Amino acid sequence: MNNLTIKVNKKSATHALLSMIGVSLLLIFFIFMEYIIPHGSEQRVALLIVRIFCIIFLPVMIYALVFFAKMLISNEPLIEICDEYFYDNANVLSLGKISWSDMAYAAIKGQYFTIYVKDRDAYLAKANPLKRLLIKMNIKQGFGEIVITPALFDASPMEFFRAFNSHFEIDGFDELEKQLECEERAKNEEEIEK
Repeated sequence: MNNLTIKVNKKSATHALLSMIGVSLLLIFFIFMEYIIPHGSEQRVALLIVRIFCIIFLPVMIYALVFFAKMLISNEPLIEICDEYFYDNANVLSLGKISWSDMAYAAIKGQYFTIYVKDRDAYLAKANPLKRLLIKMNIKQGFGEIVITPALFDASPMEFFRAFNSHFEIDGFDELEKQLECEERAKNEEEIEK
């Protein structure tokens, strides 16, 4: 079996953190825009709708902001693949360790890697109310309970997929492996030409 520990790519996580700070500041601006920019009464309804959206979305952004700041400061792994379990700490919806026997299905959907668990209710019971709500939103969009994007990894996505696939079969892995090998080969040829 292929074991692997993946840490955070500090540069990518810093970019994500700065983006979230910017979006959070923008949301705060929109919440207080009524007091900053003069406006007419016909704009009140539109401003109220924008303000309600911002008030709802701001706690989610702050939650993500704290997560990324913690990710940069701590030395915890994002992903750990070993014989006993799969450990996920790669995003704000992560719930930690999951046994291989608790997984029902794993697939790659676009730029995301998703895992479906056998007992959804038991898995969701481990989450706080905000995480539970966001995980259910992912499920409604056709993803599994666990959604991972390799963008923050300090390892290549292929390295992650191979290690995961050695413990639990990923649907469509063979086609993906061929595609990624071709992309890697093309990238290496470009670097040689430079």
